[in-house]
Parts: sequence; C-alpha cells; structure tokens
Amino acid sequence: MKASKITSIETFRVFAIFAVICLHTNPFMHIGVYKWAFALINHACRFAVPYFFITSGFFFGKKIQSGISAWGLFYGYSKRLFILFFAWTLLYAVLPTTFPLKALTQGHFQNEVIPWLLKQPCETWAWISTHKIKFLAQGTSSPLWFLEALGIGLLILTCFIFLKKEKFLLSFSFLLFVAGLMAGPYAVTPLGFHFPLHFNTRHGPFFSTLFVAIGWKLSFLKERPSTTLSISLGMIGLCLQVSEALILWKFFGGCYWNDYFLGTVLFGAGVFLFTLSKPDFGELTIFPKWASLTLGIYVVHMYVRDVINLTVNEISPFHPFPLAWQIVFPLLVFFFSASFVGLLKKSRVTAFLVR
Repeated sequence: MKASKITSIETFRVFAIFAVICLHTNPFMHIGVYKWAFALINHACRFAVPYFFITSGFFFGKKIQSGISAWGLFYGYSKRLFILFFAWTLLYAVLPTTFPLKALTQGHFQNEVIPWLLKQPCETWAWISTHKIKFLAQGTSSPLWFLEALGIGLLILTCFIFLKKEKFLLSFSFLLFVAGLMAGPYAVTPLGFHFPLHFNTRHGPFFSTLFVAIGWKLSFLKERPSTTLSISLGMIGLCLQVSEALILWKFFGGCYWNDYFLGTVLFGAGVFLFTLSKPDFGELTIFPKWASLTLGIYVVHMYVRDVINLTVNEISPFHPFPLAWQIVFPLLVFFFSASFVGLLKKSRVTAFLVR
C-alpha cells in the first residue's frame, strides 16, 4: 500500500473528529431517562482518538519506508506538534469564551474592556499555579493532551527504530498500555494503583505509544486485510470495551465510561483495518475533502463548544426541545468549528494554527 492519501482513511478522519466532538458535548448525558443513549454514544465514539494515533503511526512508517530518516521525520512531526501545542495553549489562556457574545450584545462596554480582557489570563494563571503537572501534560485546554501524547509516542517509536529494536516495540508499548489501565480505569480493582499527584495516564506515553506502534506495524502490510475480519475485530473490541466498563461499574464502583479499555485496542485497530480493506470508501462523498480540516477542528472545537453553550444559555437558559438539542449541538460545534478553521486557513498569518 502506498503512502499517498487513501480515500477511506481521509473519510474516517472526518467521522473520527465528529466522534471526538460527541465525546466533548456529551449528548443525552444530563437527561436521566436517556442516559443509556449517552453511554452507547460514548462507547461507540471511543475509536476516534486511537484512530488518529494509528493513522499517524501508519503514515510515519510509510514515509520511513520511502527512504526518509526516522529522526528527520520525527523532527518534522514534533516541530509541527510543538507549534500547535504552544500556540493553542497561549490562545486558550488569554481568549475569553464570552468574546463573541459580548461583541454582539454589549458593543458599548468600552469602559470595561481592559478588566474583561484580563479576567481570562488571571483565571488561567490561578489554575496553572494549582495544577502544574496537568498544565505540563495538556496545556490550558484538555484536548491538547493529544498533541503531546502523540509526540511522545512518535519519539519512542523513533528510538526503537534508531536502535534497531523494532521487534520489541509492540511488547514494550503493550506493557505501557497495561500500566496505564491499572493506574486508570482499573485503579478501582485490587490490581490497580494510583500515580502520585493524581496523574492521569491518558497523558504521556501510556496509551498513545501502543496505537502509534500498531499503525507503524500496519504500514508494512502488502495486501488488503479482510473486510469481514476488520469488522469482526472492531465489533469484538467494542463489545469487550462495553463489558469491561459494565464489570468495573457493577462490581468495583468504577465509571461506566473511560478513555481506554483493553477492548479499545481491538476497536480502534478494527476500524483502521476496515479503511485499509476498503480504500475507496467515501470516494463519492464530500468527506475526503474535509479531512484537511480535522486537525484544526480538533484544536478549536472546545472554544467553539463553550461559545455556543454560553450564547445559547444567555439567550434561553431553557431549551424548548431538549432532545433535539442533544443532536443539534454536536452538529453546530462541528459546522462552526469547520467554518472557523476554513477562515483561519485562508490567511498566511493564521494558517499555521490549524495545519
């Protein structure tokens, strides 16, 4: 399989970013009678972040096979990730989410503009001073952890390639994954443990490394995988993931959703294998063209989400159609995030923020 863009992978990038938005807008979470719908949506969307990790590892492997040096390639990836992480950490630290609402409804608030603009940086600094470890791992907005975790996963992959110890990569990364589970969702079991300072194992190398390694390994496939096998693997992974969550919730008092379970590995790998088995999937749709927006959507969608939330609550604290809003809200976040990214990409000054 060539390293050029594969239509199905590009199509599923869009599906995955919408799944991330669903995870962060939590449809049906606060409607008691429909909490089962929230749980199902939450679990069904858990393929998304592993998919992005696997995709990065896959194309990293393809580019190495084309003759690019591992360290040179890692430098290019890490430079881009660092710029995005630093830029959006700064923006989320200083940009008030009430800005669009204030601009629309209170255009006369010039006398209050300085205190208002200083409010967000002051609140951010106060948060950083009491959450130093968390700040180092995720910047000033929770989704930014992905950028750092991806960079660490690629660094570990590059080190194994440089040392010519690739045969140990999957074993090492799986041990990291198990350690992450034991200190994460499985910490409530007798086998679990807790890291000092309440460190969230979602951050760092614990989960990202395995998915990056899986993507790198899949880049060496010479033939298309079986579609039936891919779907079966993904469904088995999803069922296992749900079963793990239910057991942890029922018998150990854990949460019935989490970022990762053992089943998530099979779920994410199955989805990615499906894209390799059907490389033309989505060819006649608009989705492959939207794939270039996905990274930008990822870094801006939390800001857009908060702005929409604040604006809607200001206009009407009570939604007349609460069930419909559960569906409309994620779609609005996706639409406005994509539009915002499109605007940023049009200017040379801001394009670096979303690509």
